[in-house]
Amino acid sequence: MFRTRQKKIFPPGTFIATPARMAAIIQLCFAFSLLLWIISQPFMGDLFAVKSERLLSQELIGKTALMELLPASEQESIKLYDEKLQQKLQHSFLEKFKASMQLLFIQTAPFKQAWLLFSFLLPLFLLLRIEGAIQACWLLPILTLAYAVDNQFNAQLPKKNPDTYLFPSESVLIQNHLRAPLSNSISKQQKQLTEGWKNYLISEWAKEGISSDLSLYEEQVEKGEFAFNVARLKTRSLFGLLAMEKGPERQSLAILGLYLAWNSLFAWLARKAIIIGHPDGTLLTTNLSR
Repeated sequence: MFRTRQKKIFPPGTFIATPARMAAIIQLCFAFSLLLWIISQPFMGDLFAVKSERLLSQELIGKTALMELLPASEQESIKLYDEKLQQKLQHSFLEKFKASMQLLFIQTAPFKQAWLLFSFLLPLFLLLRIEGAIQACWLLPILTLAYAVDNQFNAQLPKKNPDTYLFPSESVLIQNHLRAPLSNSISKQQKQLTEGWKNYLISEWAKEGISSDLSLYEEQVEKGEFAFNVARLKTRSLFGLLAMEKGPERQSLAILGLYLAWNSLFAWLARKAIIIGHPDGTLLTTNLSR
């Protein structure tokens, strides 16, 4: 009644050894993921960065009463910055595509470009059993090592988030802006630190004494928060937002070590896929137990 599914039988030598085959597929996935990450930055990465940044400028512009207290030049500066962000959101598909190609072919480090190219070609050559592919796989750890050295000596240090220059540390809030020692209770700590943050905004940014009147206190907090966000906007405007505006950044040695370890493992597994000749001419994969 039911047909038994017949298992397909492939002649010996059709496939390379399973570990090498899996490693080749994983390497292709890594290469495709990196390629997709690079070319998607002008489309998705920049969109997220600009929209996140614009939330701050829009919040400032929305507080009309406080905006009017700023000097005219400062008001104009905030509005111009917001307009520039809006223009960045209106880039056409062609402009974004050009930016993607420039990121890939010009701004990406040469050793990374070479690694990306060979990470597509060598696994495919290995899967297709092209002669010389096994030995050529050792190019990948060599390129990774060359990229690591180049990255450590020539890439710039990662830029800190500009907010780190303005936001106070927890210890500053506790020592200078809390009226009582920090509680042992987590829920009470959260309330105390919130109070310390508000006191910080009033003292350091609103430049006023802390009022005991609750409604006036909240007005002081709003005024201090507005001044703080104006300073944040000035600081953040000095940093590049788009991927095109950022140069190659130095990566941690731990991450580079993982890259090197994987590529070395891939080359070693590829070696296990050496194809040997059978007396009758049939190609067979080597026995991994050897």
